[in-house]
Amino acid sequence: MCLMQQPKLIKKSFFSNFKLINMTWVISTLLVAIPIFLGFYQWKEEQIKKREYDLYTKKEQLYLSMQKNLWGFYNYTSNLKKQQDFIENVQAAWLYCPDEIILASNEFIKSRNQPNPNDKVGLEIINKLILEMRKDLLANKYLEKTKLSAEDYLNVGVNQDTSRIK
Repeated sequence: MCLMQQPKLIKKSFFSNFKLINMTWVISTLLVAIPIFLGFYQWKEEQIKKREYDLYTKKEQLYLSMQKNLWGFYNYTSNLKKQQDFIENVQAAWLYCPDEIILASNEFIKSRNQPNPNDKVGLEIINKLILEMRKDLLANKYLEKTKLSAEDYLNVGVNQDTSRIK
């Protein structure tokens, strides 16, 4: 008689199948989770860039308006509407402009609120304010830094009586 040994069946444990299922589940989950995570990350980065651009655009528009309305404080162009608009611009600047802009604006308003405001001092403060605006706009990482100083800004206006540049 041929004694053939019966092959022993290796009894698989419950956990040996679980490891295979577990690894499949992990890989499947990663294949789904990674693109979702990367998509969310990309969306978030785009939102940040969009917000930065919107803020830059708001500042640029505000600074243009402030610069245009500054001249409402001078005798030869005194204009109450422009003065009020400038003050409203300064109030709006509190929302998203740096401290230097607000402080320079306040300094200008205080200098013009004197009984006999000194035009030379006012012009120096305007120069400082314009330079601070420029620095803020150029603080954008895509733009170059400025080497200009407050003295480099020319205060030019047109005299309405003579149509000449002052």
